[in-house]
Amino acid sequence: LVDSEELEVMVRGLYDRDAAAEYLSTSPRHVDDLRRGGKLIAVFEGGKNKFRREDLDRYIDSLERKSA
Repeated sequence: LVDSEELEVMVRGLYDRDAAAEYLSTSPRHVDDLRRGGKLIAVFEGGKNKFRREDLDRYIDSLERKSA
């Protein structure tokens, strides 16, 4: 779960690797793979790669939808 400092960052719209993974319902390693593959764009802030919420949402919107 997220602590208060991480919640403040998320409210601003920046997610670290672990928070981005939680937002995307995936693993931190997969977030790294998406970043390296150019599917997620990271910004460098506070000595770490972080992800903007709009970029995470853009990735979600790019996923193929399957009917049940």
